[in-house]
Amino acid sequence: QIWLDDVNCVGTESSLATCPHLPFGSHNCIHAEDVGVTCGSGSTPTPTPIPTSNPSSVNVRLVGGATPNTGRVEVFFNGQWGTVCDDYFGSASANVVCRQLGYS
Repeated sequence: QIWLDDVNCVGTESSLATCPHLPFGSHNCIHAEDVGVTCGSGSTPTPTPIPTSNPSSVNVRLVGGATPNTGRVEVFFNGQWGTVCDDYFGSASANVVCRQLGYS
């Protein structure tokens, strides 16, 4: 499942879901374009809240990485985890993901 595409954060958002993006579930990409990030390794993340389907507070996680602070970005929406894909997912969007996960 691909949940988010064309994410364009400015970097100050508190949640990936509040960044401009296509509607949840709408995309023009394939899984080869799934987004991965590496968050700062010098800090310990805060616990992730219980997943919710409220799009303004969508939860994120990193999966498939060699360490807990790296991996493919997934969001929880409509009762299901799905990926984020984007041709131009930049450092501002990555910073929002990391901050949402509790990394500084």
